[in-house]
Amino acid sequence: MKEYISDFIRRAEVLARVYNGEMLSKSDIADEYKVAEITINRDISELRKYGIQIYSKKGKLVILEEPEVVVLQKITADYLPVSMNSNIFFKQIKLLSKANNHNYFPVLILLAKAINEKSIVEFKYQRLSDNLINDYKVIPLQLLSNEFNWILHGNKLGEDILK
Repeated sequence: MKEYISDFIRRAEVLARVYNGEMLSKSDIADEYKVAEITINRDISELRKYGIQIYSKKGKLVILEEPEVVVLQKITADYLPVSMNSNIFFKQIKLLSKANNHNYFPVLILLAKAINEKSIVEFKYQRLSDNLINDYKVIPLQLLSNEFNWILHGNKLGEDILK
């Protein structure tokens, strides 16, 4: 897993554990995650940038004030997909990259961007039944990964049916 992803995951997990009342020292965390204590100091500093008042008191990490709900929501929303799907997605992206060279990169990134921005996407689609190629304008809603396939859920322009 990429370093910045594992850093984010570690920070979120440490925050959740301290928030849940676990009595953890910086050295405990460093040992558990197999990093140096200076890394944990950086993690604490990064959490403070979110406005989280996390400090070490008497050798144990504590949160001095209740974190803002919006901050916890943001961390949770970022953490769940990364921690739960990153290995699945990585394997599928690796397979896709072997099959499509580098074409997978702009397709997946720009589809995800279009979903976030609710943009219209134009593409060609070849039907398996008769190999007929059609042009489509779609409002993408969700990009899913299922085994070795990527599935785009969206609405064809002018239709309300999920396709």
